[in-house]
Amino acid sequence: MQERSSYPHQRVLSRFILEHSSDAVVVLDRDGVLVDANAAAAGARSLDVIGLFHSDAQERSALASLREELQANGRSTLEIERTRADGTTAHLLLEGVAVDGWFVVVVRDRSRRREIEEELRQLRGLASIGFLTAGIAHDFNNLLTPILALSSLLAGKLQGEQAEAAAEIETAADRAARLTRTVLNLARPRSAVIEAVDVSTTVAQLSPLIERLVGDEIALVLCLEKTVSDTLVERARFEHALLNLVANARDAMPHGGRLTVTTHNVVGDPNGQGPSTVQPYVLLAVTDTGAGMTEDVRARIFDPFFTTKQADGGSGLGLSSVRRFVVESGGSISVQSEVGQGTTVSVYLPRAHVPYSRQRSVPDPELRGGQECVLVIGADEQVRRAVRRVLEARGYSVLDAESEKTAIYVASTSDRRVDLVLADSTLPRQTQQAVREGLRGLAARAPLVIMSGRTDVERGGFAAAGADLRLLRKPFSSDELLREVRAALDARP
Repeated sequence: MQERSSYPHQRVLSRFILEHSSDAVVVLDRDGVLVDANAAAAGARSLDVIGLFHSDAQERSALASLREELQANGRSTLEIERTRADGTTAHLLLEGVAVDGWFVVVVRDRSRRREIEEELRQLRGLASIGFLTAGIAHDFNNLLTPILALSSLLAGKLQGEQAEAAAEIETAADRAARLTRTVLNLARPRSAVIEAVDVSTTVAQLSPLIERLVGDEIALVLCLEKTVSDTLVERARFEHALLNLVANARDAMPHGGRLTVTTHNVVGDPNGQGPSTVQPYVLLAVTDTGAGMTEDVRARIFDPFFTTKQADGGSGLGLSSVRRFVVESGGSISVQSEVGQGTTVSVYLPRAHVPYSRQRSVPDPELRGGQECVLVIGADEQVRRAVRRVLEARGYSVLDAESEKTAIYVASTSDRRVDLVLADSTLPRQTQQAVREGLRGLAARAPLVIMSGRTDVERGGFAAAGADLRLLRKPFSSDELLREVRAALDARP
């Protein structure tokens, strides 16, 4: 039977595969002299694959080691760096095999893969930093909760300068709480929820973080229209997009300048560069007085991994992610820039339809106390003590416990029936489930209020609580604690 390799059409098939391969393939003799190359190798002018085998001493030395290994083992792999015609560096992978006294070498450009691997490494690092930041923010929430709760309690009891001093402490703690909440939301965004976002209000709320982001050498100017319409977007992604635009504008002004954030209602884009449809939009514009961009740079700024920064200056993913968010939200984005004249990035987001209305805050119930019994469960003793002081000052009876076993024991041995359970969401999931099961008979009708710095408590073991589960955001003031406790008790069937 005739061997397959001797079929006449086998040479034709091999040559067809070789010529139509997207990889550069070359054939060397035993001395390393180039004797043949496919079309991909001949056409790779930017890499000059053919010239690689007639190159300088360093590359010849590397290729010599490739040839020696091919002669010894029949196979060899080599990675080298080579300068492209445009001056950039290419990372090449050479994979060779010995065939009937010839060396067939496949040359692949792995530069793009190396870039993606590096970006993934950076993104994993950012994710780790995000988790670390979230953990630190949770710790700050626990530290701020007693400060905020007790300072507001003191402010209501003291008079004169002492009351003013307590109020100042409360104000400072409230500002720290808002900043911590912002950092926590950015570090661990909530599950994707489309909601009505007031762009001007959101920018104003993030302004303390923006001020720290731009630094002292850049003047921050906010031109926010108070009557700007709502837009339906994911709040966390909008906040990320805004901070990305601010960070890019800051980087364009290394020696200082002015950064302006503008919001107002528009119909289409008066410059003809934004949305092509004439419909109502909310405009968010970020303007810097930096160096500006050339046409070539402006044409590529939304490309993934494209960056004009140094190797350690950024990933090139910022504006790409901003554009993806804007497009997925039904909007558009445009850029105006001239060299020496600065840059304006304009984001157009569709206005929410008139029938849609955001949940508005309802008037708070009267700040009144009660005689009911509240069981407080949490690992942080300072938080438990602060909650106890505030509630007992308004007449409530308070039991507190640091774990599920202690909570069940305290509830079972007390002569008071538990009317409400106030628990910390940072308890381990198994602990949350144990509390629910253990208190089923002791406080079956007691509503459950969760103290948490996050809103996604539905993922925890308290999820079985059902409709009687309520959320109290940490850190909270004494008034917020009293309102939530009273509202939960009054809502009992």
